[in-house]
Amino acid sequence: MVSPQAFPARRNTPLAAPGAAECTGHFAFLRPRRLADIVVGMADRAPKRDLTTVALALVLVAVLVGGGWWLIHELQSPGQTGAASPSESAAPAPAGDEGAQLKSIQTVLDSARSYLKNMKPGSAETILVAAVAKWPTDQQLRFLYGETLLTLNKNAEAYEQYSKGITLGPEHPEYRHAAGTIAAGLGKLDDAESHFLVAQKLDPSSAKYPVFLGQVQRKLGKNDAARASFLTAAHLDPELAIAWGSLAGLSLDENHPSMARQHIARARKIEPTRIDWILIEAKALRRDNEPSKAADLLYAIPERERASNADLLSELALSLGLMGRVSDAASMYVEAARLKPDDPELNYQAALWLDRDNQRERARSYADEAARLGHDGAKTLVEAWKSES
Repeated sequence: MVSPQAFPARRNTPLAAPGAAECTGHFAFLRPRRLADIVVGMADRAPKRDLTTVALALVLVAVLVGGGWWLIHELQSPGQTGAASPSESAAPAPAGDEGAQLKSIQTVLDSARSYLKNMKPGSAETILVAAVAKWPTDQQLRFLYGETLLTLNKNAEAYEQYSKGITLGPEHPEYRHAAGTIAAGLGKLDDAESHFLVAQKLDPSSAKYPVFLGQVQRKLGKNDAARASFLTAAHLDPELAIAWGSLAGLSLDENHPSMARQHIARARKIEPTRIDWILIEAKALRRDNEPSKAADLLYAIPERERASNADLLSELALSLGLMGRVSDAASMYVEAARLKPDDPELNYQAALWLDRDNQRERARSYADEAARLGHDGAKTLVEAWKSES
């Protein structure tokens, strides 16, 4: 897990909200997994599995503790919010409970936050729809409406509200940061890049924005721009491990394992036990023709932790295979499948490695189990073996 301390909060910014949760949480009153789903989905849609991007997604959840309700709440002080609609305090209230809640913008915001706090986003949406229709130029309403839509899995509509809120002004880097995050989750990478560029321009002293900008640029195939963004972040904060880790991942993308080793050494000096960095270092070692060192690095991770992490198992198996230790790789997957017998991928990998180790009969049982659990590759493998016999 990535700690929010990856991007230390500065004084007098929305990120300095007290009580910031660990990276498993985010906006103060939203469901904990909602934004995480968006950013992890962003990583999952990458053309190839990218551990640095996944790490970024987790960091993104952490740093956005200031982006939602807390952001709106903190920016309500004088001089930081847009002017309220002239009719705000004098507007007549519609009949019924909703009418009472629509007496003023502040009443709407308080009511909607209360609903979100009590996990009633549908009720919050109802009053916010009416409020936005009544006060269409209020930025705070737009942002809170967007947050509410996120909790209801209406991500495209949420992005529309963020976009409208940003056009209303005033500008703030965290507004752009949140919009960029949602845009990236929707696959709107060009939009995300634009938002992160503006965020960086608004706050050029922050190392956070160039990191996220670089990741989006990397996914867009703009490697030179991504490298420049990561280097900017590293220059602004040399102790920001993810800047160095991202540079290492980019070096691996470009098949420069020796350069990747230099960058990941900086990341590991800052965060020596973080699994993401260990994994990138192991990849760099293997691709730099040192699979034995890669295997030693991965074997140093406790066995149960290693067995529960598919990426660690895969990387270790590749290193063992290059060393001719196919039996060890097969045994590793057999043990992992024993610990998690209902995992179709582990059973499938056990079947593949057992077959490479000339243990076809044992491999059949694992392939059959993986197929029974719904693994498509295992189903194809079982049929292929049947046709051979």
